[in-house]
Amino acid sequence: KVKLMAELHDRQLIFLGVLKFIVTIGLGGAIFCWIEGSTFVDGIYWATITAITVGYGDVVAKSDGGMVFSCFFMLFGATIMANVIGLPTEVFMGRMNRDKINQVLNAKIDRALFEEMDEDGSGDISKDEFLLYMLENLGLVEREKLRLLNTRFLELEEAGVLEKYKNDVTAENKKKDEAKKARELEAEQNGGGVKFVVP
Repeated sequence: KVKLMAELHDRQLIFLGVLKFIVTIGLGGAIFCWIEGSTFVDGIYWATITAITVGYGDVVAKSDGGMVFSCFFMLFGATIMANVIGLPTEVFMGRMNRDKINQVLNAKIDRALFEEMDEDGSGDISKDEFLLYMLENLGLVEREKLRLLNTRFLELEEAGVLEKYKNDVTAENKKKDEAKKARELEAEQNGGGVKFVVP
């Protein structure tokens, strides 16, 4: 089911990309024809060579309105074309990533893999070790960056920064709990805090 959804997503991406391209070229060509008074074929030809940034120069805007429109269309058309051209690569890389994720998630854990996951050599795999191994093998994080983050954590721990904030937060939470209990006790003593007046 997941694979089918991914395939549908890829097809939808390609379809929308092609649709964007057709609409951009068609609309751009039609507007160019209307401004310049040229044929529709010339308009489509102009829009295509402008969007793909070729610009042979055989069909160009001659009026002021056509030149202004060309400036905006060059930027918009080139952006759409870059998006459409990049679609096959995006779809291909997406499929590769999904295949890699499936391979990693469905891998059978044997002794060799267990020992590889056991980063500290304790003979046991912690949740952190499992997650870090999976993230690294899925290409979501780099080992060097993990080491830098771990080093930074140890520096903060040794400097006592984390302990200081931990104590501050714990004391604050304790005060809140005490205040809450005091309010609850006061409410109980006042009969739930609701007083009925009988006429």
